[in-house]
Amino acid sequence: MGSYAQFDSSEYGLNYRNRHYVGFDANAMLGQIIPFSTFQNGAPFASIVSRRIWGERGYRFAAGIDFNSSSFELNNFYLSFGLTRKQKLQGKLYWLKGFDVRITANDDFDDSNFIGVAPYWGVEYQVNKVFSLSTEASLDFGFNPVIGDLDFQLRPPLRIQCHFLVNSR
Repeated sequence: MGSYAQFDSSEYGLNYRNRHYVGFDANAMLGQIIPFSTFQNGAPFASIVSRRIWGERGYRFAAGIDFNSSSFELNNFYLSFGLTRKQKLQGKLYWLKGFDVRITANDDFDDSNFIGVAPYWGVEYQVNKVFSLSTEASLDFGFNPVIGDLDFQLRPPLRIQCHFLVNSR
């Protein structure tokens, strides 16, 4: 196990066999500091993202939950698990792609409930050897259990995620 200070900054840790990233959704934070922001904080999203990557390939797990602060009722829920790939494009820019099994639920919007699969594509910018920012788009294929119908959605890259390299071997 190595600390982040031992990583080769020119490669940003990609020459290591096993890297573990932990990240969070930054839109709620950005919505507090950007005037007139239109970030949708009530939509189901991943609050915490964990990625484990060997070489260019690995897996990821994401989860998010939001409760009503006054009644402690569930507002929305997000859970996904899947495969991921991170390929270097140029300099500090990386291409992300993968495939998730995803479950979302929202108490306010019936069309936000989803059980299915979601291939995704995105970009990641490696700010330094420990911290990176990413965004991604996905195509969701599945079933909406509230409406009782098949569901197909294109989710544009509207969310910004912050990632931290916490371990590399």
